[in-house]
Amino acid sequence: MLPGKVAALLLVLAIISIEPVSGGCCSGHICTKEQKNDIVKMCKPYFLKSISRTTPTKTGACCQEVRKFQGIDGGMMQCVFDRLTGAEKKTYNEKSLTKYLKSYCTTQASSLAHPRPREVNIMSC
Repeated sequence: MLPGKVAALLLVLAIISIEPVSGGCCSGHICTKEQKNDIVKMCKPYFLKSISRTTPTKTGACCQEVRKFQGIDGGMMQCVFDRLTGAEKKTYNEKSLTKYLKSYCTTQASSLAHPRPREVNIMSC
């Protein structure tokens, strides 16, 4: 009976240790390597550690990618960070990606939400 329990325990441990790999990320959200590469390509200057970061435009390519992926799953930016290699994680700032870009790009600016009407001057003849 003891060998059966050991075998069952080993099977459970094997399943648990394989799950994060098959799921795509450690955070429980699924993203692909291609999606990670798209975010890195479009948003790289905005979450590098080594330089002073600038703010992307909300209508620019980076924020469009962030909104696209966040629309799929709210945890996509964390998943993207989880997919970075060890060397990449030393290069990129996790909070800039998972918190700042996520909230900045998905929060609609008040000027975008309520566009200001054009002023029209009526001149009399």
